[in-house]
Amino acid sequence: MPAGMQVWDEQGRLTVNMTTRLARFLGSRYIDGTGGSLMDENLSQGEPFAIFQPDQLFYHISGDAPRPVITISGNTIGWSYGAAVNSYHKPVPGNLFYGVR
Repeated sequence: MPAGMQVWDEQGRLTVNMTTRLARFLGSRYIDGTGGSLMDENLSQGEPFAIFQPDQLFYHISGDAPRPVITISGNTIGWSYGAAVNSYHKPVPGNLFYGVR
């Protein structure tokens, strides 16, 4: 039996179709502001994705605190931080959530 969700508008037109592209959450990792990587053999079971959620919304009023740059290659998700614009800007920590579609 197929699983998913379909939504139609009042004219009977299909507006949302999530029957073929449901995401599967695989895990999370706390990123503390330093670069790193993780391996998960389940990333090969679909199209991998990663989402970063910072610990707080603003780290500096200028908005230019370094955020992680996330890359996915095979079964590995990596992240790195660029250099801070000013010495008082600290890299943004937070949670990295990942899975496959």
